[in-house]
Amino acid sequence: MLKRIIMIFGLTMMFFSPLSQHSAEAAEKMSVKDCIGNQEQCDQEESTEVEAPAVPDTNASAWDVVKMIGSFVFVLVLLFLLLRYLGKKNQSFQGNKLISNIGGTPLGGNRSIQVVKIGNQLYIVGVGENVQLLKEIDDEAEIQMMMNMYEEQLDNKLQPSTLLHKWISKKNPSVNNKSFSFQEVFKDQLSELTNKRKKALTDLEKKGTSKDG
Repeated sequence: MLKRIIMIFGLTMMFFSPLSQHSAEAAEKMSVKDCIGNQEQCDQEESTEVEAPAVPDTNASAWDVVKMIGSFVFVLVLLFLLLRYLGKKNQSFQGNKLISNIGGTPLGGNRSIQVVKIGNQLYIVGVGENVQLLKEIDDEAEIQMMMNMYEEQLDNKLQPSTLLHKWISKKNPSVNNKSFSFQEVFKDQLSELTNKRKKALTDLEKKGTSKDG
């Protein structure tokens, strides 16, 4: 597959390459040998070429622009196909591994929940100070559903919109920090609610102590 992509790319570059050098050689009306044999005609042709005003070839320039745009679009499409091919190859390589990490989510405090594939089985484990098995998934339908979701997630990472978003995030870090700012606000609200709850419990304990006294 990769060799075919490279071959198509090379053929397309040859097709879109400028042919100005060959055109100039084909447009040459008289060779040096002809000028030696007929000097008057050669001098007359040279004077005609000098006196003739240069007319810009708009058709050729427009065609050059079209070829340049076509080459650019083709390179983008080829790059996209190459990335998808490498992603599929990496995905198949990971699928052949005995143990692979399917995904996970952080819980805060260096704790997370991970889905691990061992052979044809899926295990949900909690990772913190130690690793604890939370659940073993043995239902074939559920395993197939989770693997389909995992493969779909890998495919989405290679979509042009996703790649463009990653490129924009590198150029403009503020775009990538929006999700982090939302998480920070959410954590602040949770901590504020926790503090209010602790304060309410403390007030209730103080009231109970004063009534007993």
